[in-house]
Amino acid sequence: MKNIIVFAAIFAIIGLTGCSTSQQTQTTENGGDSLYVFDTVPDTSAEEIPVLDYPDMEMTYYVIQIGAFTSRDRAEKFAEESKSELPYNVKISFSKQNNLYVVQLKDYYTSRNEAEQVRNVLWKKDKFKDAWILTIYK
Repeated sequence: MKNIIVFAAIFAIIGLTGCSTSQQTQTTENGGDSLYVFDTVPDTSAEEIPVLDYPDMEMTYYVIQIGAFTSRDRAEKFAEESKSELPYNVKISFSKQNNLYVVQLKDYYTSRNEAEQVRNVLWKKDKFKDAWILTIYK
């Protein structure tokens, strides 16, 4: 019985301290630490951004996503910076499924090969090395 009480107390302490932090430190390849700060207050302005919605096309097509953010401000800042660095139009939408603001290229591609070529061009810039292709099946 003592073990159960001790375990419950330890679990409660870990649970309380684990939930209260809004920062996470990660060691980088060169041994230094990088700090990730997570939003502590949920952003409630999703109503002003279009909810993620794709055209109703009768074929499979491909969308290139260049970023996903927990806050609208970060998504807007990234989109604005990206517009000046890319020859493509970008858009911001809110993904209810993931509860994230996503930044995607406005153009949709009907050929996987064409989407991969565009994504590969993006990968040449460090800022867009995480760009990926989302397949929309119809």
